[in-house]
Amino acid sequence: MGYNKFLGQYSIFDVELWAILDEMSLIQDKQFEGIMIQAYSLALVKAIHDSSLIDSNFTLIRRNHQLLANVRDWIMQHIHRELDEIADCMA
Repeated sequence: MGYNKFLGQYSIFDVELWAILDEMSLIQDKQFEGIMIQAYSLALVKAIHDSSLIDSNFTLIRRNHQLLANVRDWIMQHIHRELDEIADCMA
């Protein structure tokens, strides 16, 4: 499944935040006990993990934190794009 929402001119960081926010919104009603989120952007992973950003003025980070608060167990990890491409080729 690709990501094709039209966002205009945004950074990769913002687009990945939007993608996570959209996915979190989709699974919100499913009441999963745990989820794993993988992202190519290390800065994004750090921003989501940084609890000092919960009250951030950056709305996308704050909204992601609000949705993740409803999930009992969640993990977010950085994956290297190169390793992911190798895994895709091997699959």
